[in-house]
Amino acid sequence: MTKNNLLQKLALAGVVAGAAFIAAPMNANAGTFIIDDFKGNDAAPSPSSTVTDNTPDNNPGIQGTGVYLSPTPIDIQNTVMGSKVAVDGDTTTLNGWTRGIYAELDTGSSTDVVTTRVCYNCNQGHIQTDTNASGNSSWIYNSGTGLDLSSFTDFMVKYDADLPGGIVQLWIDNTIAYQSGALPIGVTNIKAPLLFSPDSSVTDLRINILGVTSLDANIYDVKLTSVPEPSSVLGLLALGGLGLGLKRKKQG
Repeated sequence: MTKNNLLQKLALAGVVAGAAFIAAPMNANAGTFIIDDFKGNDAAPSPSSTVTDNTPDNNPGIQGTGVYLSPTPIDIQNTVMGSKVAVDGDTTTLNGWTRGIYAELDTGSSTDVVTTRVCYNCNQGHIQTDTNASGNSSWIYNSGTGLDLSSFTDFMVKYDADLPGGIVQLWIDNTIAYQSGALPIGVTNIKAPLLFSPDSSVTDLRINILGVTSLDANIYDVKLTSVPEPSSVLGLLALGGLGLGLKRKKQG
């Protein structure tokens, strides 16, 4: 093999290696934890119903007096570090998650209602408020035992609304880990860094939608993800660049 051929192969190998590692997880901790895919719950009737959980609040204009539906086991497809996926109906193999839902009316009259629910058929969580009401809704999760989320760095969720102005929050163990600005009408794909690093014993998660008057909003595919360490990416890019540099020097 000639020197020129060898240098060309080194350059190609560097570029391919860099591209492959950019497309794939960069370290052993890269992965995804699906908080909720809203694919129903264990108590859902068969055939599946439109709504499995429904919590209306008609307490007008008073914060802290909403309605909470006690947690029930759910069969969300939890994946931790991409290593294991639960099958439908499995609530014990992966952390035994339960989900409770909460509705709270911020403003409105005694006839107005805000409702938080899970739609089993469309695999989404919903918030709806009446014409003159503004409300907040929550999906509240408890694992019972500490879950190690310390490697996860980003929050992902799809949000869809018929009015602008809704806000999405993620709480981890009673601390805000993410809060959006006022979101636009239609579908918004959110991917953003967490505001802090979770620890190795997380037991509670909460997804909030802070609504606007007469809002109908949906969320789905709620996830935590981990990303590669920047040093790993830079090192691989440098390797690719070195190969290309050697090739150019030989040709020059």
